[in-house]
Amino acid sequence: MNVSLLLAFCLISSLICCSWAEDGHDFTIQEKPCDPAADAENLKNFLQSQKSKDLLQLLTGRTNKQRQDIKKSYKAKFNQKLSSNLVEYFQNRTEMRLMMFVARLMYTNESILARNILFSLDVAHSDAFKKDWGYMSIIITTNGAQLKAIVDEYQRIFKRALKDDLNAKMRKESGKKFLASIIDAGVENGRPANGVQADQIEKYYDAVPTKGNNCAFDKNKDLYHLMTGFSFEHLKKFITNYKNDKGKEVIDQIDDHCGDGEVKEAYLRIIRFATDPYTYYATDLHDGFNDDKEHVLDGVDRILITRSEIDLRNVNKAYEAKFDHDIKHSIKYHYKEKLAGYGDALSMIMKGN
Repeated sequence: MNVSLLLAFCLISSLICCSWAEDGHDFTIQEKPCDPAADAENLKNFLQSQKSKDLLQLLTGRTNKQRQDIKKSYKAKFNQKLSSNLVEYFQNRTEMRLMMFVARLMYTNESILARNILFSLDVAHSDAFKKDWGYMSIIITTNGAQLKAIVDEYQRIFKRALKDDLNAKMRKESGKKFLASIIDAGVENGRPANGVQADQIEKYYDAVPTKGNNCAFDKNKDLYHLMTGFSFEHLKKFITNYKNDKGKEVIDQIDDHCGDGEVKEAYLRIIRFATDPYTYYATDLHDGFNDDKEHVLDGVDRILITRSEIDLRNVNKAYEAKFDHDIKHSIKYHYKEKLAGYGDALSMIMKGN
């Protein structure tokens, strides 16, 4: 089938069903021409005729922005909320895990991240669950502009400040103050999106702890600024230069000389992310697949949905390099029988359009 016929097929059917192409793209889902009104009509028909697979193929074949446009068209045409209809549909079919995944598909990325922060906070500081670092991971792996968007969305959804919830739900004062300070930095003083400041590399060598427990962010302010005030591109360059000049790994110095606690965990995660963000996401995905408690799978949903339009193919390559099989294999292995519908939806995100 040539390209023009394939495009025509997608427009007519409003179902994007193409597999990965050798196009050099890092994402699995890209924006292709589609009609939101036609998509809304098709979704209504799929709901009424209980065609779950067709419904999922349509939604996972659209970008986040296109899904938001479909929601508006659906509301205008049927005077109903698409998200509510989808939730009710999967609730009635007792596919609760799939229902939660589809609900997330209909949120903006900022909303997915804001909601995951709250859920992770509740889990992480509850005696009923083991530690969950999702809330921290989201906050520390975003730049200043991205974090502000998430913080604003958190306020819009929950009608309270993220900092207030951190203060109420976290147990250690050092962790509370650390994350609050990152939020307070805002766009102007927060982490830049990119760029390396060559004259700010060597001057921070002494900030890396070499003995004792010299990592408290309010005492070792240079280490704090290094970890939170520069772009990840800059931090990666710092890590490389430090190893070349000092013969030591920054991550080992932090691990050996920072005691325990949330600040240490944050620094280790920041270093891992700066060094290789794709392996960072791949590791979190693998942990999620192998610990299928509901709160861990929330992180799986978050990564697959939010990275699908950015770099999910690169995450998949890192996953395969580290675990000797790709993400699709893990999905099939873990959800072939249990949560099969959920597994199908994850596979569709990986296949993309």
